[in-house]
Amino acid sequence: MALNPNLEMHHYYRANAFMHLGLLDRIDAEVQEGLERNREGGQSKLDGLGPQAFGAFFSSDFPRAVRLLEEWLRGRSMRTYWAHGLTLYYLGQHARSVALLEEAARSAAAPAAARGRAALASVLAALGERTRAEKLIAHRDRGPYIDHHVANSLGAATLSLANATKPCAGYGRRRRPDCRAIPGIARDPLLGSAPERSAVPALPGGRAER
Repeated sequence: MALNPNLEMHHYYRANAFMHLGLLDRIDAEVQEGLERNREGGQSKLDGLGPQAFGAFFSSDFPRAVRLLEEWLRGRSMRTYWAHGLTLYYLGQHARSVALLEEAARSAAAPAAARGRAALASVLAALGERTRAEKLIAHRDRGPYIDHHVANSLGAATLSLANATKPCAGYGRRRRPDCRAIPGIARDPLLGSAPERSAVPALPGGRAER
């Protein structure tokens, strides 16, 4: 940043870092720093919307999150995204949430499809649609892609279906034994407050961690 302080992208990268570190209260100010370096908006504003939307999402400010996510999606000419579907679920729009997550799960891009399937599994499990949720969780065995978003959603689904006490069990090679250290997970309405126990049930195809 010191080499070229006039570039706005530095600030958006920092805002994304704050989001992943759980420093959610620092995101908006950092994005604003970037916007002040490019007042023309356009792509610059769009790049700043992403971390702001996810900051609101992980802060459980779902009305703001859905507003920012929908603006972000329009700017990218996208119909839906896994976080958009989850936010609608949290706002009580269950039917629309399921429909959009089903669409996300059909994405041609493997990461987007995996996130969509996992998020859909967590919502269906919370809605009591056990059979459909289990099929989506089992799909994990047939697809190698996993990241922290996929793992969190699969953990939420497992918690709903099996009353698991370690929602991030099966996090596998991510090596995060304290799953509640993941930004936002302790506040996730799909996860609730599960008591600590010694048993760590593994996700289908996953590897439990203790």
